[in-house]
Amino acid sequence: MKKKDWLVLSLMPGIGNSILKSICSSSIENIEDLKTNFLNGKYEIKRLRDKENFKKELDNLQFYEDLCFSIIEQCKEKGIAILSQDMTEYPETLKECNDSPFIIYVKHKGKNSLKSFQTWENNITIVGSRDVPDDVSEWTYEAAKILSKKYYNVISGLALGVDKSAHQGALESRNGMTTAIIPNCDEIVPSSNTKLADSILNADGVIISENYPQKKFDPKQLVQRNRIQSGLSSKFVIISQCSAKSGTIVTVKNALKQNKSILVPKDLTTSKTTIDIISEHTKSFKAITLEDISRQSFLTDDNKQKELFS
Repeated sequence: MKKKDWLVLSLMPGIGNSILKSICSSSIENIEDLKTNFLNGKYEIKRLRDKENFKKELDNLQFYEDLCFSIIEQCKEKGIAILSQDMTEYPETLKECNDSPFIIYVKHKGKNSLKSFQTWENNITIVGSRDVPDDVSEWTYEAAKILSKKYYNVISGLALGVDKSAHQGALESRNGMTTAIIPNCDEIVPSSNTKLADSILNADGVIISENYPQKKFDPKQLVQRNRIQSGLSSKFVIISQCSAKSGTIVTVKNALKQNKSILVPKDLTTSKTTIDIISEHTKSFKAITLEDISRQSFLTDDNKQKELFS
């Protein structure tokens, strides 16, 4: 199918990521082909709950096509690439995740930044709490700075606290790049990080969302984007700090489902609390220092928990 067809389908009620993936693996060539075969009973859409409603929506196809063209024009104007999973440009590490979005929107400031994002081999995610003490912020900043110098793409969520420190540290070095995962490329939340978002784009980084521009913000989107943050990582997710009930723990759970390895700071004021919380979800993680990051000793296969605290 063409990009337009995938986008039209994604806008229709009841058509989620799993259904789009199912259609992608079929022999359906375009949306008219889908419409004809579905209405004639020659093609069954798996996992589609309300078939009668979908039939009605197919009669209203022009509405979704008009919305689709409006979104495509907005994206062209704002430098946002639309990538679907049938495109070679879609990140392979994210595509491998079962719950990955079928379509992502990638804001960039030129072909070089988009190409870098698509081809970058070493991606590492750093996330954590919004309200953190100084030593956590400083550790995160230095960790991201070291990783960027070693040509890593540092991925985070452009929130306050840990996310902000991670992006700022990565921007300190121009060897690597930094990627922000947010609910909507067109709306920076919180707005106080707008300048930081601009800095990321100006440094050939990218900003990614699974929601099209001007889609109404919903706080649930902040949780939904967490699976993308961990999914884009090549292997490792660093949790600088977390609380028991938080979006960071959602990221931890997603990372474990995606077979990513969890790393946590070893010697910070909040390290014991963070380790205790993560231990409730997995015993397979590694506590590391900035020296470990500098020496990249975390790349070893030994990922068993160390008894650091009595």
